[in-house]
Amino acid sequence: MSHHGAIKPDSTSTKLRVVFNVSSPTTGESLNDVLLSGEINEDDFNTMLSFRKHQIVLIADIRQMFRQILIDPSQRNLLRILWKTQEEEELVAYRLKTVTYGTKCAPFLATRVLRQLAMDEVKNFPLASEVVLSDTGSQDLGTAIVLKDQLINLFNTCGMVLHKWNSNARELLDLKNENSEISFKQKEDSTIKTLGMA
Repeated sequence: MSHHGAIKPDSTSTKLRVVFNVSSPTTGESLNDVLLSGEINEDDFNTMLSFRKHQIVLIADIRQMFRQILIDPSQRNLLRILWKTQEEEELVAYRLKTVTYGTKCAPFLATRVLRQLAMDEVKNFPLASEVVLSDTGSQDLGTAIVLKDQLINLFNTCGMVLHKWNSNARELLDLKNENSEISFKQKEDSTIKTLGMA
């Protein structure tokens, strides 16, 4: 896969990202030409509606989510990159071990992993699991506080860290949790983007 660095100085989390061009053909076809995409049964309209049907909305980002999800070892040969540090050095082949942003299947794999996590942990984190599986929101602050704590702990069970929290209930943003990173720097009247939509 061809790749390059992308610098984003105004990013609050990752200033330098590696960008993989998975759609670039190497031997007539690209990796994305031969990958299956999987099916995600969600659409933008229902996502937007979910923000309108709950009195309290709470969102967060999963820090480097794709990098937390391992690829089956039998599939890693498809994710090879070539690298050399100096011009005169020999190329070295590496195999990526985690879901790679830009691959056609990445959104499905990430969604599937989150759903499996929620199913596996439903007894320990029932409210958080229900939200991950079916988007049942919160109508009161007390439930939202419990939900936030359960979400943090649910994702912590597999090493995923929630950050970039936002909510229409300011009280939720002031709560600290030892397993979470709060990075909220928002102006009062600014627009918040979620899932690439404003």
